[in-house]
Amino acid sequence: METEALKSQLKSDIVSSLSLINCKPNEIADDETIVGENGLGIDSIDILDLLTMVEKKYHVRVQNTNDAKKIFLNINTLTDFIQKNSPDA
Repeated sequence: METEALKSQLKSDIVSSLSLINCKPNEIADDETIVGENGLGIDSIDILDLLTMVEKKYHVRVQNTNDAKKIFLNINTLTDFIQKNSPDA
């Protein structure tokens, strides 16, 4: 999947899987912080749900949960991780 298409899909996946009713996929900037108060407001419970969705849908595995915060920093870092680790990329 091309980078821009993957970014767009990830934004839609995040909004739908976490039921972010006050957020539209096209409103999420590629470099916007995903986790924490300064970003989308996703907390540690949400990131576990997001991690599960990403692993299942994109066939990637986060080996070290300590790396999850870096991987899920923003859309750019998540896209990069998926493209480097997905057998489908």
